[in-house]
Amino acid sequence: MELITISETMRRLSLGRTKVYELLADGTLQSIKIGRSRRILVQSVDAFVGGAA
Repeated sequence: MELITISETMRRLSLGRTKVYELLADGTLQSIKIGRSRRILVQSVDAFVGGAA
């Protein structure tokens, strides 16, 4: 299970911070919380990109 930060997700998807948080809120992207930081599963980012293509 590979995890990336919000910033890395923004770079990979070419999206802004608000849009990434919207995708998290509606369940499109899956994440886990480690302490006070949130990490996004790379598999969910790849699935999002694959579904958008």
